[in-house]
Amino acid sequence: MVELGSASVYLRPNVRSGRGEVVVSDIAGTVDAAQFREAARAADAHYLVTWFSHGSTERRAAITSGFVPVPRLVALTQVALPLTDLDMDVHDPTSWDLSTGDLELL
Repeated sequence: MVELGSASVYLRPNVRSGRGEVVVSDIAGTVDAAQFREAARAADAHYLVTWFSHGSTERRAAITSGFVPVPRLVALTQVALPLTDLDMDVHDPTSWDLSTGDLELL
């Protein structure tokens, strides 16, 4: 975990095809583009990788700081089974705010 301003950013180092990568798993708080760039400079890696929900502030900050969407990557469909009544519309994509940390559970 790295503290960036008022945000806690959860990072996971990995080696993929001989290259060092750092996975930005999740963010607690608000992070902006400058803070993502700071994390990139601090990481001992060839690149950072992450995933955030479309329309989320985290995704906007990531794109603004230089993250690029992986072309044609639509191989993952996440599903959820509500086990109790939820105070949200589970069919509305804007009700979900997912990050790489959520996807790593699979």
